[in-house]
Amino acid sequence: MAEDKRMYFVRNIEALKDGDAESRVIEYEVITDAHIIGELNYWPYYFTVWEFSDKKEGEKRKLCLRIREKAPSDDDQPWRSAKRTRFYHGGGIADELVALASVENVDFTASQLII
Repeated sequence: MAEDKRMYFVRNIEALKDGDAESRVIEYEVITDAHIIGELNYWPYYFTVWEFSDKKEGEKRKLCLRIREKAPSDDDQPWRSAKRTRFYHGGGIADELVALASVENVDFTASQLII
């Protein structure tokens, strides 16, 4: 079987389409210097403003990134066989989404795990 090289967040969406898939919800605090208005709800991912206060342009703001992800199995651990030449980049779904959000020259930084 060919190795699936799609990004983790895309594979996660596919895995959760099976209503019987065991899943978990994790929230991350994300720090940005962008002026964010509103929210992004792209099931199973949710990005929203965490702190509501007046901030000047360039000041750090807190966002919440909520991810519903398929619960990992023993067979689902790409970091164990990761090699420099393989697709694995060293992070997970949160890292992928924050990196994609940063493409527009906005400084996003994923912070500690919020339980």
